[in-house]
Amino acid sequence: MLAEAHQVDAARTALIGYSMGGYGVLTAAGATLDPQGGAVKFVAGGLLLPFARGGKSHDVVLVKGLRAVVAISPAGGGTLAAWGDGLRSVAAPLLLIAGDNDRTVDYASGARAIFDATAGAHRYLLTFKGVGMPSA
Repeated sequence: MLAEAHQVDAARTALIGYSMGGYGVLTAAGATLDPQGGAVKFVAGGLLLPFARGGKSHDVVLVKGLRAVVAISPAGGGTLAAWGDGLRSVAAPLLLIAGDNDRTVDYASGARAIFDATAGAHRYLLTFKGVGMPSA
């Protein structure tokens, strides 16, 4: 017996991600990848290019109408520079959580910069002062 297929109601769905999962949920929430950004260049063979702004598969990763997004110590800022001004496209309510002493995902160029760039979303930034993940 086959299981019945169900569609997910995005208006009743929140996405939560930590580190690269934070990058993923921000991208699914509408942050468009910068075709010249570090994240696209980092993946060999141009495999991310079709999913970047202007690419033929750009909308494949977008989940329209999300209820909320929670990104915990999200990757994608700093040297990855995944989105550039593409963070302006995030419209879902957003909670960013990070420690300001994170040595793995830099706070200033990561969560803080992402918070500042997602000005089109109703958003909050929860910062744990003096806290961070140990470097790998």
